[in-house]
Amino acid sequence: MAKISVALGPVQETLLIPLLGRVGQTQNGNGLIHDEKAVQIVESLDYDCSNRTSSKNDDND
Repeated sequence: MAKISVALGPVQETLLIPLLGRVGQTQNGNGLIHDEKAVQIVESLDYDCSNRTSSKNDDND
């Protein structure tokens, strides 16, 4: 599947955060939310979401 190119402004990036939270919970396996559509949406974006995701252990390094 071809990636969808997006150009996000500050507001759009802020609105992406809850979607990434849903993806994180879904991929966690035992999360409270299971949203495969959110995973599909994020995987289809040609956007580097890595600066918006972190793990709980990042502060312990």
